[in-house]
Amino acid sequence: MSAFESIRSALNQLDQQVQSPALDALARLRPYLAYARVALGVLLLLLLAYAAVRLARRVAGVAREPDGGLGEALVDGADPFGDLRRRLAALGAALDPRRYLNRARQALVASAVRRIYARLLRRMAALGTPRRAWETPREYLARLIAILPTEEAALTLLTEAYSEVRYGERSEEGLDLVAVRAAWDRVRRAARLERRARLGRGADHE
Repeated sequence: MSAFESIRSALNQLDQQVQSPALDALARLRPYLAYARVALGVLLLLLLAYAAVRLARRVAGVAREPDGGLGEALVDGADPFGDLRRRLAALGAALDPRRYLNRARQALVASAVRRIYARLLRRMAALGTPRRAWETPREYLARLIAILPTEEAALTLLTEAYSEVRYGERSEEGLDLVAVRAAWDRVRRAARLERRARLGRGADHE
């Protein structure tokens, strides 16, 4: 036997020694590999069934919508993400800082109207015409006009503004706070003049 053949024989023996443990291990794992393939197949079928059920529910839910459903939307070329876009738009509107600023402005307007009407009540009570416990603002208005007939329009504006704030007859957005303050200034001046006139008449009688 030549040296070349001796080397080749030694290499073959070494190769067999290396492959033998790997082949034995593979043979032992072969039954488990079969079970793993079966389990993987079952898992894949379950995932497909779950996806099919979700899709069926989605289609059924959209089909009940009055806008014609998913099928019609796709046929008509409508945006399939329209619902998502609407939800995102609604979220953006809810987080819009202008909305909270508007609410804050309404609260300030309502508070200012209540303060002005409270001042009106104190001023008219000083003139001997307090509001009775059972009187509504509009019922009280008739007696106020009898005291200050020249300021009927201003008194009416103040009463209506307070009623809108107090009883929620209209949103504060529709109130003109500048006009309310101007009306109060007119009523205040008229009440001051009326008080002076009464004091003057009392002095004359003395």
